[in-house]
Amino acid sequence: VRAHEVTEALLAAQRLGITGLAGLQPRYSVIYREADESLLPLARLAGLGVMVYNPLAGGLLSGRYPEGAEPGAGRFTLGDTGTTYRRRYWNDANLAAARRAAELALAAGLSPVTTAIAWVLGRPGISSAIVGASDPGQLRANLDAAKTSLPTDLVSALDRIWYDLPRVPPSLDSPRL
Repeated sequence: VRAHEVTEALLAAQRLGITGLAGLQPRYSVIYREADESLLPLARLAGLGVMVYNPLAGGLLSGRYPEGAEPGAGRFTLGDTGTTYRRRYWNDANLAAARRAAELALAAGLSPVTTAIAWVLGRPGISSAIVGASDPGQLRANLDAAKTSLPTDLVSALDRIWYDLPRVPPSLDSPRL
């Protein structure tokens, strides 16, 4: 969803005298931060809750995918879902960014998963994040993020990752992923 669409919905609800939106659910992670541009500032201004999805970029930020490798069995190979996730995330730039994020986390003595989710939860205006786990260890790393406060230098280094990634111009004609 785009900020102008949210604004239109909020204004329409106001004109109709009804309750409008209460929250948003954008895709958001260390390597995908388009919501920072206008959606998150709008949410803060309008008092909307923000529950992000894909805080681990489909698992790419877990630290388990080496650069140059093909995705193994899992989210990136599951039929149409796998196609969507490969299109969103599986490229050399994102794999390098994920490796860099994992290196920063490990150097700070943290797991890449905990670090990526803690970074998301520490962003201004983020209310919560949708996470998933397929085993107790993954669940623990997810839950640890809620009680992890990242050092300022680590947050700054993770912030820079997004700005170093190549940008693709938005197209109003192409489907949003």
